[in-house]
Amino acid sequence: MSGQSVRNLLVGVTAVGVLWLAAPAVADSPPPPPYSYREVAPGGRFVFVMIAPRPADEDARGHKEETAAEIRRLRGTYARSGMYRNDGSAEPLWTVDWYAFHVEPAADGRHLVRRGPWPWLREDNSPDLDCEAVSFFADGQMLRTYRVGDLVQNPGRVPRSVSHYHWRERRKGGLNGEHEYTLDTTDGSRFVFDLRTGEIVSRSWAIPPETWVWAAGVGGVAALAVVVWAVWRWSRRRRA
Repeated sequence: MSGQSVRNLLVGVTAVGVLWLAAPAVADSPPPPPYSYREVAPGGRFVFVMIAPRPADEDARGHKEETAAEIRRLRGTYARSGMYRNDGSAEPLWTVDWYAFHVEPAADGRHLVRRGPWPWLREDNSPDLDCEAVSFFADGQMLRTYRVGDLVQNPGRVPRSVSHYHWRERRKGGLNGEHEYTLDTTDGSRFVFDLRTGEIVSRSWAIPPETWVWAAGVGGVAALAVVVWAVWRWSRRRRA
């Protein structure tokens, strides 16, 4: 391989990298208005009902008929947001006075995980790390809450859209067994929480991006050295 060919290859790789970095942010849309819904706990014995903080006649408006009918049924059966027995009973085991779009009730009917709201970008396009990430509850009382900044090690690695960012892997983690909750971040970290306390029982941090850059640089230099040596040796044998 000639020196010109090597230079052309490096130029091509650099151009691809620049185009990737300069790619525009993915478009998005704002979250929908609060709406009433329910989440059945694993095992099916309990159900958490979330009642939207808006008039009942507005709650079902704008939804497909099947969803609207479910919202009307919930509003007609349950008076408050909280945990209920999943047997048609309208008497809550415990209640809450807040709203969230995503909750994960535990099988015991006592514990609950609340996901934080949409994580918005600041005016300078940096992630708002003070946003609530996840909170843990027992019988309606908060045990522990975490900010995004408590869990994300490398904010520069989280995917972003026009207005917000994605710090959490959507298809990974969740309730794991009777008393564990697992959470994976988009910058490569994993956390395991104890549902009974909200405490972190284990974590595996992502490798800092500067470490990857350093390793890639060293590996690239080593690989190039091997290629140059192999070409030089092949040339000497050919001349001989």
